[in-house]
Amino acid sequence: MTYEEAKCAYIRIKADMDRFGCGRNGKDIAVALEAIDRQIPKKPIAGHPRDYICGRCYQSVIGSGNYCWFCGQAIDWSEEEG
Repeated sequence: MTYEEAKCAYIRIKADMDRFGCGRNGKDIAVALEAIDRQIPKKPIAGHPRDYICGRCYQSVIGSGNYCWFCGQAIDWSEEEG
């Protein structure tokens, strides 16, 4: 299962819980969705030469690490590392 598939599954579960009045764990589902969303790599925002910004928290992404040091967002460097 990919991260995108897991996110879709959680969204369906949350919708079912809301529909059947089982919304007590809605906050837990929201936290889980956010954690899954951070694992889906996102492209950094290009700034000055050799300077990139995280698309989630807008902090500087240092080096070419796979995750933002500030918020934990997975970074997709596929086009930047050429």
